[in-house]
Amino acid sequence: MIFNLFIATVLFIFLAAHIVWYEAIALALSLYFLLDLIDSIGRKMPFLEIVATIAFLTWLAMPVVAYEVFNEYDVLAKLWVTFMPTPAPEYFSYALPATLLFALGLKMPLMGGVWKMPHYNARLKNHLANKSYVGIYLIVTGIVATFLIRITPEALRNIVQNFALLTYVGMFYVLYSPFKHKTKVVLFCVGLTLAQSISSGMYGQLVFMTVISTLILLAGKKIKWRTKILVLGGGVFLIFLIQSIKFEYRAGTWSGLERSADPSLFGQLIWQRLTNPSEIFQPERIFNMAVRANQGNIVSKVMSHVPKFEPFAQGRTVLNAVTASLAPRFLWPDKPRAGGADMVCRYVGDCESALRGISYNVGPIGEAYINFGKIGGCVFMFVYGLLFNFLFKKALLIARNTPSLILWFPLLFISFFTMENDVLSFLNSFVKSAFFVFVMFKSANLLFKISL
Repeated sequence: MIFNLFIATVLFIFLAAHIVWYEAIALALSLYFLLDLIDSIGRKMPFLEIVATIAFLTWLAMPVVAYEVFNEYDVLAKLWVTFMPTPAPEYFSYALPATLLFALGLKMPLMGGVWKMPHYNARLKNHLANKSYVGIYLIVTGIVATFLIRITPEALRNIVQNFALLTYVGMFYVLYSPFKHKTKVVLFCVGLTLAQSISSGMYGQLVFMTVISTLILLAGKKIKWRTKILVLGGGVFLIFLIQSIKFEYRAGTWSGLERSADPSLFGQLIWQRLTNPSEIFQPERIFNMAVRANQGNIVSKVMSHVPKFEPFAQGRTVLNAVTASLAPRFLWPDKPRAGGADMVCRYVGDCESALRGISYNVGPIGEAYINFGKIGGCVFMFVYGLLFNFLFKKALLIARNTPSLILWFPLLFISFFTMENDVLSFLNSFVKSAFFVFVMFKSANLLFKISL
C-alpha cells in the first residue's frame, strides 16, 4: 500500500507540472487503484478491486484523455461530436470526489470473518472430491441452453441466459474436482465461447469470462509480480485486439438486423493484427477505444442537461429501481425497463439513439447526479460502493459453509463489472442472478439429492 501510494504521488508531482491539478490527481488515483488490483491478484478474488479500477479508468482517466487529446479541437472528436460538453473544472468537481467515495465504499472493512483464499480452496477441493460428474452435467445444461436462447421468448430469455452461463460454472467444477480430462474440458469450453463470439459478433462475454476465470484460478496462489504484470498485460492486449477487429468484423457480417458468422474473416483479421501489431494502435482505432471507454462523456452530457432542461429527480429513479428489481413484471406490468433508454431520453435529451439501435446508459455516477446533484451524488456513490462491498463480503461468508458458491461468482456478480449500467439495470440483474443461484442449489438438493 505504501509503495503504491509513493508511486502514485510521484506520478502526481510529475503530471502537475504539465496539466491542471485535478486531472493530475485523477490519473494518479487511477494508477494507485490499478496497482492495488495488481497486488490483489493471487492474494484474493479481486472482484471489488476490478470494479474500483474500472470506475477510475472510465470516469476519470479516460475523461482526462478526452479533455487533453480528443477535445473539441481534435478533428475526429469534432467530426463525431464525442468531446466532453461540460467544462473540465465543472466535470471533475463532481466526478473526482464521487469516484473516490465510491472506491472508499468498496474498500471499507465490512463484515469480519472472511477467510483467506487458501482456506476456501482447500474446503472447495474437499467438497468436490467425489463430484467430478457434477461439472459435466452443468456444462451439458449450459450448452443446451445456449442453443435455446435464440428461440426463447423475451420474457424468459434472462433465465435461459443464466442457464447458458452454467457452461463456465461447470468448467470450474471440473477444474477443482479430481476429473481426469480437465484440459480437454477447458479447451472445449473456451472453443465454445470463441465460437459464440464469432457467431454473434459480441465479444464482451469472451473478455469477461477470460479475465474472471483467470483471476479465480489464481486466487490463493503465490504469484510473482512479473507474472501479475503479464496476466494484466495479456488482458489489456486481448481487449485492444478485440476492439481493433470488432468494427471490421461486424461490417462484414452484419446487415441491418441480420447477423451472420464468418470464421474465416475472423481468423484473417486476428492474423493481420498479430503479424502487424501496429494495426491495433492506428489513430482511428485508438480514438474509437478511447470514446468507447469514456463513460465520463455521458456523465458530462447529464451534467449539461440537468437541471438546466430537466430538474433533479430527488431520488425517484433510485426508489423505482429498488421497487422494480423486487417486483415481478406480472404484478407490475408497467414497471420501468432496464437498459437505460428512458433515462437517456429524459436526462440526456437523446431520444433518437434507441430508435437507431444505439444503446448506452448514464451509469451509476450519472444517475447519482440526476437524483441528488453534486454533493448528494457523492454521498450516494459512497453508499453504492458500500452496497457492492456488502454483497460480495456476504457471499464470501456464505461460502464458508457452501464452498462451491465461489464457482458461481462469475454468474452471480456479472452485473458488478458493467459500470455503465444504471441502478435499475444493476439491481435487476443481480437480484435475478442471486435468485437463480439459490433455486439451482435448492433444486439440485431436493430433486436429484445432489449437494452443489
